Amino acid sequence: MGIVDLPAHIRHPALPENTIDMGEFGTYYPPLSTHTHGDIVALVLAGKNVNDQILGIASNANLYLAAASYTTPGLIGNYTTLLAFHAFNKEGVKIVNNSYGSNYGDKQQRYIDYAERYLNSINATAKETS
Repeated sequence: MGIVDLPAHIRHPALPENTIDMGEFGTYYPPLSTHTHGDIVALVLAGKNVNDQILGIASNANLYLAAASYTTPGLIGNYTTLLAFHAFNKEGVKIVNNSYGSNYGDKQQRYIDYAERYLNSINATAKETS
C-alpha cells in the first residue's frame, strides 16, 4: 500500500517495520510539526499495535511512503504526485492513498486530464495485463 502525501516521520514508533521510504519527489522541507498529515494518514492505514491499541486498519501491510511536496511548504504538487505514482508502479504497489487539500477542486479536470495522459503513455501495456 502506498501513500503520497507530505513527508512522514519514517521512524515513527507506531509505523510498521515493513515501512519503505520512497523519498521526496518534490522540494524537500523538514516537517513543520511532530505530527504531519503524512504521519496521520500512515497511522490510520497501517499503524501497528501500540499499548494494546490498534491504530491502523492494515497494520501488517507493506507500507510505501512517498513525499510529493510542492515548491510552497505544506502543499502537494501535481507533477511530483505523478512521479511518486510512477515509482510505486515500478515497485508493484497496487493500492495508493492520496488525500488532497481544498484547492484540488479548482483544477480538478486539468489534473484528471494530465493524470490520464501520463498514466496512459507509460502504462499502456501494464493496464492490459492488470
